[in-house]
Amino acid sequence: MKKTVYLLVILLVTKIVVAQSDLELQLMSDSANAALKNTILEIETLYDGKFHKCPDSTITKYYKTLGALSVRKELIEKYEAIKWDNTTDSLISLKIFTWKPQTKLGFGVTDNQAFFSAQYAFKANWYRNYDIGIGSGIEYVNRGSGLVQVLQMPVYITNNVFLGKFTFLNFDYGLTIPLSGNYKNAKDETIDYKQNEFSNNMYFDLGLGYLNKSNMGIQFNARNQSLGVPEPLNQRVWMFGLKLSF
Repeated sequence: MKKTVYLLVILLVTKIVVAQSDLELQLMSDSANAALKNTILEIETLYDGKFHKCPDSTITKYYKTLGALSVRKELIEKYEAIKWDNTTDSLISLKIFTWKPQTKLGFGVTDNQAFFSAQYAFKANWYRNYDIGIGSGIEYVNRGSGLVQVLQMPVYITNNVFLGKFTFLNFDYGLTIPLSGNYKNAKDETIDYKQNEFSNNMYFDLGLGYLNKSNMGIQFNARNQSLGVPEPLNQRVWMFGLKLSF
């Protein structure tokens, strides 16, 4: 007897869930969207926005229709989120290999030094598992509020290791190659560096980032580098900032 009752309860719950799903799918259809919008348009056209002249039943119908449109939007967002999760889980598990270009814009600061960066990398990509690639770009570094200014080119290897669907660890390392620069002397005169005064320097970036569903990312990063200029202005420092990736 108990087994029969359990089976009946399971059957009833299953029918309710199926019926609910069918109603949701009907509400999300294009025909339902058109019917709801036509109802609103007809009421607004008939009464020209003067709802104080509407019968109570019409006002109730109007706001129920608006509510149905709102529910429809929420349902579509829910089903799209479920679809994205299922697709993403599948791609992550398959570990499909692709090539992927990436642009990054970033900045970093410390107490007396700052940099602005535009980078481009070409990466081997295992979707939201792991990325590795090589990149370059152009960067501006300013030390001591204009005491030293350097335009440099980074050449680097980039690595991303994903901790989940959205979060990742980033590690970039390579060379900064000074292209041009200047400094201010004791008389506050701006002096250009000569090319033979520059030296290439190892640098690295550490970052923790977030990647959204559209593959746009933001990360907090810490960079360690020196300027590649003659002493005593060639100190190695840590700079902290943000990077945006596209």
